[in-house]
Amino acid sequence: MPSNKPTNRLDLQADLPPELSVLMGIYLLYWKIEEVVDTINVTPALAKHERQLLVNLATPTRMGELASEMQILPSTLTAIADGLEEKDLISRERDPDDRRAWQLRLTSLGAESVMHSWPGPSRLSPKCRA
Repeated sequence: MPSNKPTNRLDLQADLPPELSVLMGIYLLYWKIEEVVDTINVTPALAKHERQLLVNLATPTRMGELASEMQILPSTLTAIADGLEEKDLISRERDPDDRRAWQLRLTSLGAESVMHSWPGPSRLSPKCRA
């Protein structure tokens, strides 16, 4: 006698209202990205927050915005930026729109590290890429 119980996560999502299904998808994508970031190997060796900062720094961005995006305190971002700046992976510059604020920018070495180490969409499962 066949069971009416869902057999996998996708079947469970079919029973959810559309809003919850979307939220579940965002949640799963967030954790998949976290999993992939954990596998990034960069030379020199970097801590998880350092790798996240490099990946988030596609364009020059104000430090306050980065701290908010990464959900960390500005003081924590400053400490991370100090370490990456010592390794010549990022540089600080004044924001041209607000001289009181600082922006972070990838150096050529930092951009090269991201390009060579970021696995890109090929590391995501076919279900995540679809």
